[in-house]
Amino acid sequence: IRAALAPGGCFVAYQIRGYGDERLPSCTVCGQEAVSEWWDEVLGLDHIIDRAGVAKLIATVLGRTVSRFTLARWISSGRIPKSGTDAAGEDVFDRRTVAAALTRQLIA
Repeated sequence: IRAALAPGGCFVAYQIRGYGDERLPSCTVCGQEAVSEWWDEVLGLDHIIDRAGVAKLIATVLGRTVSRFTLARWISSGRIPKSGTDAAGEDVFDRRTVAAALTRQLIA
């Protein structure tokens, strides 16, 4: 669990609510509002993730795990968009782009 002390004084542990309108993401405990980049920094989230990070994000967003084969198929089909490669030549992904793609799939 990632946790941080929000400026509102509460101990935040993934208790951030986002909205689909103009409202800023906010803490569900103290009400602190901030842009998503600020929350990412406070919670220590990296924007660039590897395949293992994508698998964890799928588990969080979709509530299920997927096999390596399924993950590879989703990546090769473009369902999960790549952001590039790292120094070792491994695929890397932008956490926000992947989360948005997964959210669109939930709605569709």
